[in-house]
Amino acid sequence: PPKDASPSFMLSIFAFLKIFVTKMLNLLARNFYNVRFLALFVCFAINFILLFYKVTGEAEVDEEDTWDGDEDNDEENTFFDMDEFVLQESTGYMLPTLRFLAVFHTVISLVCLFGYCFLKVPLVVFKREKEIARKLEFDGLYITEQPSDEDIKGQWDRLVINTPSFPSNYWDKFIKRKVINKYGDMYGAERIAELLGLDKSALDFDPTVETVENEASLLSWLSSIDTKYHIWKMGVVLTDNYFLYLIWYSTMSIFGHFNNFFFAAHLLDIAMVFKSLQTILSSVTHNGKQ
Repeated sequence: PPKDASPSFMLSIFAFLKIFVTKMLNLLARNFYNVRFLALFVCFAINFILLFYKVTGEAEVDEEDTWDGDEDNDEENTFFDMDEFVLQESTGYMLPTLRFLAVFHTVISLVCLFGYCFLKVPLVVFKREKEIARKLEFDGLYITEQPSDEDIKGQWDRLVINTPSFPSNYWDKFIKRKVINKYGDMYGAERIAELLGLDKSALDFDPTVETVENEASLLSWLSSIDTKYHIWKMGVVLTDNYFLYLIWYSTMSIFGHFNNFFFAAHLLDIAMVFKSLQTILSSVTHNGKQ
């Protein structure tokens, strides 16, 4: 910006960038699965070019010139001479095309990972918060009963129930109040409020007052980051199977720049794109778990 730029000019730039990012995210949201299908198509093109790689090297040993005592050494040398792969083509366009497709595939993989973080992760957190809220309200989990020691998921969710940010994505923001009203007479309102991270002054609840306080506290949200909630959220995201799959997918794409045959692993993505193959894989993996 120019030296005499006014604050309104800077605000207009930030507003333009915000609108541009929002439109890009909306575009990615509408075409997320199309981008995933494009990545699979590029993967097929890369593996088609890999079919033209051939093994070169000295594969034969002249037996007449080989001493009896050096036969083992000659076999080892022959083995190492064969470990060389060359793209045999006469046109000269396959190698540049392979390099371009490799870079393009990596970009698509990172875009899919980025899009999943901003588009699908809030839905994953919402479903987990909804599950916890329903168990608190209807099953009395952590109040009338405790999760077993083998229930790692339940033990991890215990970390979030007393954080001030919970629930963040779930639509029912007053779920803690409902739990106190339902189980307070039997198990003690103060005990449940302490379990859920509510102070004693919050027992006299007025929804309008709390809403005003929340709106006023938005000005200082940077200084009141709920670290415990974000740690729980990170654990939920890192245990999401599809997110882990996209990390593996992007990692294999990056490794493909060092060895092109890493792109062969991406052919497994065909089972993630077509649901009929997902059903076949689920039947196999279900029996494997048993």
